[in-house]
Amino acid sequence: MLRILGFAMLALGFEGFALAATGPCGLPDGTFTGVGKWKNFADQSGDYEATTEVRGELIVSKYNWGGEAREVRLKIAAEQDGSCKLTVLGTDGSAAGEGRCAEAGCSYRLEKDDLRLVEHFMFRDGSLYRVGFKVSPSQGDAGIIDWTEVLK
Repeated sequence: MLRILGFAMLALGFEGFALAATGPCGLPDGTFTGVGKWKNFADQSGDYEATTEVRGELIVSKYNWGGEAREVRLKIAAEQDGSCKLTVLGTDGSAAGEGRCAEAGCSYRLEKDDLRLVEHFMFRDGSLYRVGFKVSPSQGDAGIIDWTEVLK
């Protein structure tokens, strides 16, 4: 319960951070790399390698979980009202999830089968900060995972 509360407080704390206005919707172009940390409710934890590349209207994040590689692609689009929309792209390029960006950061959610995932990220001082939470009930406590990343 404390981890969930801490995650919520961190997510709400985005108000104090601003994006560098260099690309669409104020997101800075560049490549950010580092190590993420994860923990699940079965008291398992670990590290993984993460790389995120921001180029124009596309954000591509690649993860290496001990030899297992994954990729997440987000498309950024400025709306007519000045807000920014995020679309999580599936492997076939179709929309698999959605989110929004504001001055302080971006959030998106993805729901597929029994997977529920929420991730928040922001850019500050040349780094990318990301936190996330995923629930997959079919995996029991091992399927409730949170993570944090600081990529430079």
